[in-house]
Amino acid sequence: APTRTAYPVTPPVRFLQENLGSWRTVALGGCFLANVPLVYGLRDVRVDNPSQPEIHAMLTRAVNRNPLTPRFGKPRHPVYDLLGVRYLMARPGQKLPLRPVFRHREAWVWERPNALPPLFLPRRARIFRGEDWLRWVERNTDFSARALVAPSPGHSRNWRSRAVIPSRVD
Repeated sequence: APTRTAYPVTPPVRFLQENLGSWRTVALGGCFLANVPLVYGLRDVRVDNPSQPEIHAMLTRAVNRNPLTPRFGKPRHPVYDLLGVRYLMARPGQKLPLRPVFRHREAWVWERPNALPPLFLPRRARIFRGEDWLRWVERNTDFSARALVAPSPGHSRNWRSRAVIPSRVD
């Protein structure tokens, strides 16, 4: 059977296809099962695979309600910013502390305004020196302001930007 019959493009999926760009998405609850967005060319942060990388499982445990079957929640959690999640999809009528940008009887889509691009420069960085990195990540409320980076030759001190100059990476 052709893909269009097994995986029809619904209006909420079309909205994401047209607006997602380089950002990522996530669906809350059981609205849009993990791995299915890949069929539509959408970058979803959920992974439903027993061989999921351990680092991903650890990083997303603050927002994942079930490590065996991804069921993400906590739509305002800062780890979504770090992962570049711009849009969340959920069942129609669900109350979320975000701005809805698309409403349809099959699903609603909300926008997360502080999602970080895949490549970004934080305002300051701290060199990782063997402390509990996961605890540091879980306590960080703004990844654009603070980052934990690996040490590298010639760069052994913490770093802070001097002037806040609007910039972008192309």
